[in-house]
Amino acid sequence: MVLVSHDHEFVFLKTTKTAGTSAEMALEPFCAGPDHVVREPTETIVSEHGIIGYRGSNKPAPRPAWQFWRDHPWHNHMPAFKVRRNLGSSVFDRYRKITVVRNPFDRLVSFFLYRNRTVPGFTEDFSALRSAFRDFVLDGNWSDDRSIIMIDGKSVIDTVLHKETLAEDLKALASEIGLDQGRIILPHAKSQAKIRKNIPVSHYYDQDMVEAIRRKMSWFFDSFDYPDSPQENGANAPKVTA
Repeated sequence: MVLVSHDHEFVFLKTTKTAGTSAEMALEPFCAGPDHVVREPTETIVSEHGIIGYRGSNKPAPRPAWQFWRDHPWHNHMPAFKVRRNLGSSVFDRYRKITVVRNPFDRLVSFFLYRNRTVPGFTEDFSALRSAFRDFVLDGNWSDDRSIIMIDGKSVIDTVLHKETLAEDLKALASEIGLDQGRIILPHAKSQAKIRKNIPVSHYYDQDMVEAIRRKMSWFFDSFDYPDSPQENGANAPKVTA
């Protein structure tokens, strides 16, 4: 979803498969009144304190896309230009924009496994899973999150949190903008740890796949200091923490 805090003047833009749900639930208390209870599924909440966008736990019933967006003008993974339009440019431009990023090779594996999590037996044969993942990567029909954090080709982000060091980054953010750290509770939402069976990310990739990701996400590697290939030793964090 998207978060807006009027009390602390920030906007949280949720990227895909980056622990974004965990981060937004940690920041959600600062977008509502003192009695607010954080729940993973939530309807849109708009108050004098801020905005908590719709976060559904299940896929919505089939209906036209326009009807869903009409009913949920604030929702998860909103493109930055829509958030700016809904919030108003003067407020959006003034508020601090926050997001979470993640090693792109790790993120794409997580995205693929989450999308196929209900396919019976899908993860039992790793060679078949890897073959399907290869087709998915090379097809290129997957989100690179560009629209979520950019407007007209330029990043709107002021503060970057990293999935790999999320607890530490949230602590630093709280210190910087005066959030009560005692109200920050970081849950582990939508984890795919069980489905992956501890298979190293590097085992999913060949060179053609790596080059395809480098091409499509060249802007990401230029903007964030992550390794430009999957790491054998699991060192998926950025080389330098921002």
